[in-house]
Amino acid sequence: MDKSVLEKTTDPLPHRLASALGKVSVSLKRRLWRDAFSRRISPLQAQILNFLRQQPSHGATVSAITQMLGVSMPTASDVIAVLTRRGLLRKFRTEEDRRVFTVMLTVRGRRRAEQVMGWPDFLLRAIELLPDQEQETLLRTLVKLTKSIQDCGETPTAKMCVTCTHFRPYVNQGAERLHHCELMNADFGDRLIRVDCIEHLPAPRDQQEHQWQIFLHRKSVSD
Repeated sequence: MDKSVLEKTTDPLPHRLASALGKVSVSLKRRLWRDAFSRRISPLQAQILNFLRQQPSHGATVSAITQMLGVSMPTASDVIAVLTRRGLLRKFRTEEDRRVFTVMLTVRGRRRAEQVMGWPDFLLRAIELLPDQEQETLLRTLVKLTKSIQDCGETPTAKMCVTCTHFRPYVNQGAERLHHCELMNADFGDRLIRVDCIEHLPAPRDQQEHQWQIFLHRKSVSD
């Protein structure tokens, strides 16, 4: 049977999905820049403050911040210098290696980070309108998408459960809490999968690939 006019004139599904994600990205960028203007802080500065707010009390190295942002070292250093002059960050050399700089929030910086943290309310409201099952399915899909983009080297490394050495996928077959976190010694389902965990420890490549295949196929690859 010949394709209908609609089928012939409609872009392939992957193209339309990419277009939809692009529209969401544009909306986020517009909101970030609008908020930046009203709060007198750039989106890049806000990202650094929010990243450091999520870190343990010892802060983060400049190289770790650079990796998180996916920008060059000079760019990250310039932004950190501005935030330091404004009294929002404190920068110092580590005792272990005097060549390495660590950055921490000041008290004022932590207050500022609390003001700029979080996602735009319009995006949260849109997601909250989805039924719980669709939210869970969307999370799983976005984890897969992020991992694929990450493997192509097109995005900074995300601290997701699926790439963590503590993650044990589908060890509880048939149960609601299918996965297990060795660090927390806790079982959990797809709903609680993290995409930015401060306790994340990258798994060795072989382990990461093995558990990723299990996660993709929803069962042990040996089954």
